[in-house]
Amino acid sequence: MKALFARYGGHGVIIGKGKEGVIDLPEDQSLDNMLDHHSVEILPNIRYISSYETFPGYMGAYPKLARNLVRIGTLSHNFMDVFLPYNVQVQTAIYVGKDKYQNVCSLFISTDFSHLDWILGDVEKSYDYVLTVWFRDKEEGEDNLRLHPELMEFMIVLLAKTMGLEYSEPEFTPSRTYLGKRIRTAFSDQLNGLMKNGAKDEELLEALKEMLNLKRNE
Repeated sequence: MKALFARYGGHGVIIGKGKEGVIDLPEDQSLDNMLDHHSVEILPNIRYISSYETFPGYMGAYPKLARNLVRIGTLSHNFMDVFLPYNVQVQTAIYVGKDKYQNVCSLFISTDFSHLDWILGDVEKSYDYVLTVWFRDKEEGEDNLRLHPELMEFMIVLLAKTMGLEYSEPEFTPSRTYLGKRIRTAFSDQLNGLMKNGAKDEELLEALKEMLNLKRNE
Protein backbone atom coordinates (compact mmCIF):
# COMPACT_ATOMS: atom_id res chain seq x y z
CA MET A 1 0.00 0.00 0.00
CA LYS A 2 2.79 2.45 0.85
CA ALA A 3 4.09 2.18 -2.70
CA LEU A 4 1.01 4.17 -3.75
CA PHE A 5 1.82 7.08 -1.44
CA ALA A 6 2.51 10.42 -3.10
CA ARG A 7 5.68 10.82 -1.03
CA TYR A 8 7.22 8.04 -3.14
CA GLY A 9 7.00 9.77 -6.49
CA GLY A 10 3.74 11.68 -6.63
CA HIS A 11 0.20 10.81 -7.67
CA GLY A 12 0.69 10.93 -11.42
CA VAL A 13 1.05 7.58 -13.20
CA ILE A 14 1.83 7.01 -16.88
CA ILE A 15 0.59 3.66 -18.17
CA GLY A 16 3.49 1.37 -18.93
CA LYS A 17 6.04 3.69 -17.33
CA GLY A 18 4.97 3.99 -13.71
CA LYS A 19 4.91 7.03 -11.46
CA GLU A 20 5.89 10.36 -12.99
CA GLY A 21 8.39 10.91 -10.19
CA VAL A 22 10.58 8.01 -11.33
CA ILE A 23 10.40 8.67 -15.08
CA ASP A 24 13.44 10.25 -16.73
CA LEU A 25 15.62 9.85 -13.67
CA PRO A 26 19.34 9.81 -14.56
CA GLU A 27 21.43 6.69 -14.21
CA ASP A 28 23.50 8.54 -11.62
CA GLN A 29 21.04 9.30 -8.82
CA SER A 30 23.66 10.33 -6.30
CA LEU A 31 23.01 13.37 -4.15
CA ASP A 32 25.70 15.41 -5.94
CA ASN A 33 24.39 14.70 -9.44
CA MET A 34 20.75 15.24 -8.47
CA LEU A 35 21.49 18.59 -6.82
CA ASP A 36 23.72 19.82 -9.65
CA HIS A 37 21.51 18.79 -12.57
CA HIS A 38 18.04 17.70 -11.46
CA SER A 39 17.03 20.00 -8.60
CA VAL A 40 14.58 22.92 -8.72
CA GLU A 41 15.74 26.48 -8.06
CA ILE A 42 12.97 28.01 -5.99
CA LEU A 43 14.87 31.20 -5.11
CA PRO A 44 18.32 32.46 -6.16
CA ASN A 45 20.95 30.15 -4.63
CA ILE A 46 18.33 27.84 -3.11
CA ARG A 47 17.61 24.53 -4.82
CA TYR A 48 15.53 21.59 -3.68
CA ILE A 49 14.49 18.03 -4.52
CA SER A 50 11.13 16.78 -3.29
CA SER A 51 10.27 13.08 -3.39
CA TYR A 52 6.67 14.13 -4.15
CA GLU A 53 7.92 15.42 -7.50
CA THR A 54 11.16 13.52 -8.23
CA PHE A 55 12.03 10.26 -6.51
CA PRO A 56 15.76 9.45 -6.69
CA GLY A 57 17.13 6.25 -5.22
CA TYR A 58 18.46 7.82 -2.03
CA MET A 59 15.02 9.00 -0.97
CA GLY A 60 12.16 6.88 0.36
CA ALA A 61 11.41 4.85 3.48
CA TYR A 62 14.08 4.11 6.09
CA PRO A 63 13.31 1.64 8.91
CA LYS A 64 15.34 3.53 11.50
CA LEU A 65 16.06 7.15 12.26
CA ALA A 66 19.64 8.24 11.62
CA ARG A 67 21.48 9.60 14.64
CA ASN A 68 22.17 12.97 13.04
CA LEU A 69 18.46 13.78 12.63
CA VAL A 70 16.61 15.98 15.13
CA ARG A 71 12.85 16.16 15.56
CA ILE A 72 11.71 19.74 15.04
CA GLY A 73 7.97 19.36 15.36
CA THR A 74 4.70 17.72 14.39
CA LEU A 75 2.43 18.66 11.51
CA SER A 76 -1.31 18.02 11.85
CA HIS A 77 -2.75 17.88 8.35
CA ASN A 78 -5.11 16.25 5.88
CA PHE A 79 -3.78 12.93 4.64
CA MET A 80 -3.04 13.55 0.96
CA ASP A 81 -0.80 10.61 0.05
CA VAL A 82 -3.72 8.59 -1.33
CA PHE A 83 -7.07 9.79 -2.59
CA LEU A 84 -9.83 9.33 0.00
CA PRO A 85 -13.56 10.20 -0.29
CA TYR A 86 -13.24 12.63 2.65
CA ASN A 87 -10.58 14.38 4.67
CA VAL A 88 -8.75 12.47 7.40
CA GLN A 89 -6.42 14.26 9.82
CA VAL A 90 -3.08 12.68 10.65
CA GLN A 91 -0.03 13.61 12.69
CA THR A 92 3.33 13.71 10.94
CA ALA A 93 6.60 14.08 12.84
CA ILE A 94 9.27 16.11 11.03
CA TYR A 95 13.01 15.53 11.44
CA VAL A 96 15.87 17.63 10.05
CA GLY A 97 19.54 16.94 9.51
CA LYS A 98 22.57 17.81 7.41
CA ASP A 99 23.10 15.65 4.35
CA LYS A 100 26.80 15.22 3.48
CA TYR A 101 27.41 18.97 3.19
CA GLN A 102 26.92 21.69 5.79
CA ASN A 103 24.74 23.74 3.45
CA VAL A 104 22.55 20.83 2.34
CA CYS A 105 19.67 19.90 4.65
CA SER A 106 17.34 16.92 4.61
CA LEU A 107 13.81 16.49 5.94
CA PHE A 108 12.43 13.14 7.01
CA ILE A 109 8.81 12.58 8.00
CA SER A 110 7.05 9.81 9.90
CA THR A 111 3.25 9.73 9.83
CA ASP A 112 1.05 8.10 12.46
CA PHE A 113 -1.31 5.89 10.44
CA SER A 114 -3.18 4.44 13.44
CA HIS A 115 -6.38 6.29 12.48
CA LEU A 116 -6.23 4.80 8.98
CA ASP A 117 -5.85 1.11 9.85
CA TRP A 118 -9.38 0.39 8.69
CA ILE A 119 -8.56 1.87 5.25
CA LEU A 120 -4.87 1.16 4.70
CA GLY A 121 -4.41 -1.90 6.86
CA ASP A 122 -1.38 -2.27 9.12
CA VAL A 123 1.13 0.20 7.65
CA GLU A 124 4.68 -0.40 8.83
CA LYS A 125 6.28 2.58 10.54
CA SER A 126 9.13 4.21 8.65
CA TYR A 127 11.08 7.44 8.39
CA ASP A 128 10.62 8.82 4.90
CA TYR A 129 13.26 11.00 3.28
CA VAL A 130 11.13 13.50 1.37
CA LEU A 131 13.04 16.76 0.92
CA THR A 132 16.59 17.94 0.21
CA VAL A 133 17.30 21.68 0.29
CA TRP A 134 20.58 23.20 -0.86
CA PHE A 135 21.33 26.68 0.47
CA ARG A 136 24.07 27.44 -2.04
CA ASP A 137 24.95 30.87 -0.65
CA LYS A 138 25.88 29.37 2.71
CA GLU A 139 29.56 28.63 2.94
CA GLU A 140 30.82 25.36 4.37
CA GLY A 141 30.52 25.41 8.14
CA GLU A 142 28.62 28.70 8.20
CA ASP A 143 25.09 27.38 8.11
CA ASN A 144 23.87 26.45 11.57
CA LEU A 145 20.21 25.59 12.08
CA ARG A 146 20.25 26.66 15.72
CA LEU A 147 21.50 30.12 14.76
CA HIS A 148 19.36 30.30 11.62
CA PRO A 149 15.98 28.74 12.50
CA GLU A 150 14.41 30.61 9.59
CA LEU A 151 15.92 27.92 7.38
CA MET A 152 13.85 25.29 9.17
CA GLU A 153 10.68 27.35 8.77
CA PHE A 154 11.50 27.78 5.07
CA MET A 155 11.81 24.01 4.65
CA ILE A 156 8.56 23.26 6.51
CA VAL A 157 6.60 25.64 4.25
CA LEU A 158 8.22 24.08 1.18
CA LEU A 159 7.35 20.62 2.53
CA ALA A 160 3.69 21.58 3.07
CA LYS A 161 3.51 22.94 -0.47
CA THR A 162 4.98 19.82 -2.07
CA MET A 163 2.73 17.62 0.10
CA GLY A 164 -0.25 19.30 -1.57
CA LEU A 165 -1.68 20.93 1.56
CA GLU A 166 -2.96 24.04 -0.22
CA TYR A 167 -6.52 25.05 0.71
CA SER A 168 -6.28 23.11 3.96
CA GLU A 169 -5.36 24.30 7.44
CA PRO A 170 -2.27 22.43 8.65
CA GLU A 171 -1.05 23.13 12.17
CA PHE A 172 2.57 22.90 13.20
CA THR A 173 3.63 22.22 16.79
CA PRO A 174 7.35 22.70 17.54
CA SER A 175 9.10 19.95 19.44
CA ARG A 176 10.94 20.48 22.73
CA THR A 177 14.30 19.67 21.17
CA TYR A 178 17.00 22.32 20.98
CA LEU A 179 16.08 22.98 17.34
CA GLY A 180 12.32 22.82 17.80
CA LYS A 181 12.55 25.48 20.49
CA ARG A 182 14.13 27.86 17.98
CA ILE A 183 11.04 27.96 15.75
CA ARG A 184 8.80 30.99 16.34
CA THR A 185 5.48 30.54 18.12
CA ALA A 186 3.89 32.65 15.35
CA PHE A 187 5.11 30.30 12.64
CA SER A 188 2.18 27.86 12.87
CA ASP A 189 -0.35 30.64 12.22
CA GLN A 190 1.74 31.87 9.28
CA LEU A 191 1.91 28.39 7.76
CA ASN A 192 -1.80 27.82 8.35
CA GLY A 193 -2.79 31.09 6.72
CA LEU A 194 -0.49 30.62 3.75
CA MET A 195 -1.80 27.14 2.97
CA LYS A 196 -5.43 28.05 3.70
CA ASN A 197 -5.24 30.82 1.09
CA GLY A 198 -3.94 28.43 -1.54
CA ALA A 199 -0.19 29.18 -1.39
CA LYS A 200 -0.14 30.60 -4.92
CA ASP A 201 3.35 30.61 -6.41
CA GLU A 202 3.88 34.38 -6.20
CA GLU A 203 2.54 34.58 -2.66
CA LEU A 204 4.58 31.57 -1.61
CA LEU A 205 7.82 33.01 -2.97
CA GLU A 206 7.23 36.33 -1.22
CA ALA A 207 6.52 34.56 2.07
CA LEU A 208 9.66 32.45 1.72
CA LYS A 209 11.77 35.53 0.97
CA GLU A 210 10.39 37.33 4.03
CA MET A 211 11.01 34.26 6.15
CA LEU A 212 14.69 34.17 5.24
CA ASN A 213 15.07 37.87 6.01
CA LEU A 214 13.39 37.82 9.42
CA LYS A 215 15.14 39.78 12.14
CA ARG A 216 14.72 37.93 15.39
CA ASN A 217 14.73 39.14 18.95
CA GLU A 218 17.20 36.82 20.66
